[in-house]
Amino acid sequence: MGDAEITALPFHGEQPTDGEGVYPGLFNEGNTWLVRSPAFSSAFAADAGHDVRGDMSTVFRRVGRGGAVDLLFTGIRGFRIPPLLFAFSTLDPYLVNAPLDDLARPQRLMADAREALRWGALLGAQAVVPCADGGAPWYWREGMGPRYPGYPGVPVEGASHLDENPDADPFPERLVSERARLGRGPQALLLRPGEAVFLRPGRGLRVPHPRFPWPFQPLPG
Repeated sequence: MGDAEITALPFHGEQPTDGEGVYPGLFNEGNTWLVRSPAFSSAFAADAGHDVRGDMSTVFRRVGRGGAVDLLFTGIRGFRIPPLLFAFSTLDPYLVNAPLDDLARPQRLMADAREALRWGALLGAQAVVPCADGGAPWYWREGMGPRYPGYPGVPVEGASHLDENPDADPFPERLVSERARLGRGPQALLLRPGEAVFLRPGRGLRVPHPRFPWPFQPLPG
């Protein structure tokens, strides 16, 4: 598309179980994406992780060997919960393929903050941007992401009633704290509505001031 090359990559993760399902051929299908242009490149992983068919680490290691990627956009939810709790969330349809023996065993359906940073390192990325898992209060109202303290509204049925559930609905700031804990790897870059990021050759990433201010206080990292 123009001077950009868009590559569809495999999608692993976001399945009812991280092992074999009740119906071996039944999977939540999708793609991850790589966009390269002469000046900039990004990978997009959304709710990917690993499943019985493969691991996104393998995919991104192969991509990284073909040249570094500037930014990785990915979720950091982890969604480390027992399938039995799907019945009380917006993922209740997943129960159809969850084996009885796994109902009480926590599964990790998606990347968490640590894995997201590891993927970024495999890609040679300058920064990892948490996305696709809430991060704004109104996402909670629609059933995805943590509830921001003091945010008004009534969520849809199945939305989290916790200010934060680290195993399923972490605040985006958790990527920042995990990067600080590791002390190495790609930058953890939070982007808010209205913000954009630019790559300046030899000078790294620049995030311009948003068109409107973020109306909520930063959360502790």
